[in-house]
Amino acid sequence: MSKSIIEPWKKTCLLRDSIRERHLKASDFAVDLHKVVNGWPGGAKPFYCDPVQFFSTTYATENLRQFCKVVLRRLAKENGGESVINVAQTFGGGKSHTPTALYYLTTLGKKLPKDETSVKAILNDSGLKSGTEARVAAVSSDKVK
Repeated sequence: MSKSIIEPWKKTCLLRDSIRERHLKASDFAVDLHKVVNGWPGGAKPFYCDPVQFFSTTYATENLRQFCKVVLRRLAKENGGESVINVAQTFGGGKSHTPTALYYLTTLGKKLPKDETSVKAILNDSGLKSGTEARVAAVSSDKVK
C-alpha cells in the first residue's frame, strides 16, 4: 500500500489578497443584514452587500443547503418545504449568513448569480432551477427605537 502525502494548506491554497495582506478585520466576516436589505450609508461597500461577492465567498454547507431548500420549496409550493423552522445556532453558526443567502435567493430573480458554486449547490439540493421570488420583510431589532 502506498502512502499519500498531504501537503500543508499553505502550499495548496491560494489566499485572497485581502487575507494575505491582512486588510480584513473580524467584523468583515459578520454580516449586517440591515445593510444587505437597506443598503450601506456610504464608505466602502461590504463584500456581502454584493450578491456575486457574497456567494463567491460562501461555502454552501449541508445545513445552509438544507435550510434554503425547505424555505425555497415552501415558497415554490413544492413538496418538502417547511412553513415553520426552529433556528438554534451557536456563535458562528450562520444566523445572519443564512438569511442573507435566502434574501438574495428570494429577491434577485434573474439577477441571481446562478454560476456561483454555492448557488448551484443550493438550487441543486432544492430541486429548483432558480430562486423563488418572495416579498421580504426584515426588522433589525437594534435599529428599532
